[in-house]
Amino acid sequence: MRAILTYHSVDESGSPISVSGAAFEAHRRWLTSGVVRTQAVGDLLANPETAQDAVAVTFDDGFLNAKVPIELLLEAGITPTLFVVTRHVGGANDWGGRDQPGIPRLPLMTWDDLGNLSARGLRIEAHSRTHPRLSRLSPAQLDDELGGCCEDLRSRLGVRSTCLAYPYGDVSSAVAARAANWFVYGLTTEMSPLHANRERMLQPRLDMYYYQAPRAMESWGSAGFKARLHLIALRRRLKAGVRARDR
Repeated sequence: MRAILTYHSVDESGSPISVSGAAFEAHRRWLTSGVVRTQAVGDLLANPETAQDAVAVTFDDGFLNAKVPIELLLEAGITPTLFVVTRHVGGANDWGGRDQPGIPRLPLMTWDDLGNLSARGLRIEAHSRTHPRLSRLSPAQLDDELGGCCEDLRSRLGVRSTCLAYPYGDVSSAVAARAANWFVYGLTTEMSPLHANRERMLQPRLDMYYYQAPRAMESWGSAGFKARLHLIALRRRLKAGVRARDR
């Protein structure tokens, strides 16, 4: 099984964007055990026909508390990818100037932090300029959020972004088409392994929030693992449907 793994914050709050330090350490041991091959996300997506088990590790938003976990992965020879919200670099995750219910307000890495990690091998990619719901934006606003984010990364870090992680996983056909003007791949929040016939701008990821129990990753690729993943994905779709209905 091949998949992209996603982290946000590594903290003890138990929030929906958080993975505990102990859970991350268990994941790190599994990732470095040699049981599964690890690749940078762009490399994994560029070879969809390969049958060998493999994962890519990604972090969204650029939380300061992810800096040490990223360093530990780099030291172990794993190349993670970090999706950056460029106009919040050095600030906090108060997207739109507002705190989010149930989500801790946490500091984000600075440009110096990002530059140092990039020099050590971290892949840095785009997560928009301000973390909006992209499907609610006009074409001009989309261009600013996506093309502008690419320009920020190029001018501040010398990075050419080829992958976009959609904020909140919010993507429509119009957003995906617009994003294809700048990016080779678009990454969603759909809970699914990778498939060779997947549309390149709608790539799924596995949120590691759901794999914090002891030994949660050790059945990777088994029928039981896939059955539980299917159940998680179904529950998420049902919750999303309820939220949409109640708006």
